[in-house]
Amino acid sequence: MKNLKTLVIFIGASFMLLVGILLCINEKKIINMNYKIEKLERYTYNKESIVFLGDSITSRCDLNKYFPNYNVYNSGIAGNMTKDILENMENRVFIYNPTKVFILIGTNDLVYSGLDNDGIKNNIEEIINKIYEKNSNTKIYLESIYPVNTSLNKEIVETRTNDNIKNLNNKIEKICDNNKCTYINMYDDLTDKNGNMKRIYTVDGLHLNKIGYKVVTNKLIKYLDE
Repeated sequence: MKNLKTLVIFIGASFMLLVGILLCINEKKIINMNYKIEKLERYTYNKESIVFLGDSITSRCDLNKYFPNYNVYNSGIAGNMTKDILENMENRVFIYNPTKVFILIGTNDLVYSGLDNDGIKNNIEEIINKIYEKNSNTKIYLESIYPVNTSLNKEIVETRTNDNIKNLNNKIEKICDNNKCTYINMYDDLTDKNGNMKRIYTVDGLHLNKIGYKVVTNKLIKYLDE
């Protein structure tokens, strides 16, 4: 009887020891699993909020297609001029609490605003200042206005000329010289040997096609990674 009692105690103790070992192993697995999940989230979760601000050239760009691994927002509206953005900064920019803003605006001003290039440049600078006033840590990237090609659709291009666009781009670049924003010269990447928008990049002489957007994407991607 005594031997039976001893055997029962031994079996019970062995069982408890085995349970304890299994619990420790399982807990270690859970800890390792949580670590792997945490590590995965750390590398894949992008906390940045990136806004692309502009007109139809921006609105027509499928940002999720070209920048699939980034938290991007398309705040482009067809026909927009600088004044349209200034009048609606809350819904166009601030609502997204952006860490980065890419600005491409001004081509419609050349035709419809009645402003000269200095006036357009001043409006763009005011857009930048308002963003900095809201959050001085926001990184701002200012793209040059894209070239045009009148040989495709003069009605779409209207009175825009590449000489005038280059003049405005020079003024836009100086905005970045006087502020902490970054100027991106996209103009030269899109022109042919005659200084016009390459026909292979555009659908109508003003707006980009898929090939044109791919060129832009390849240029911008390094700035998204900064």
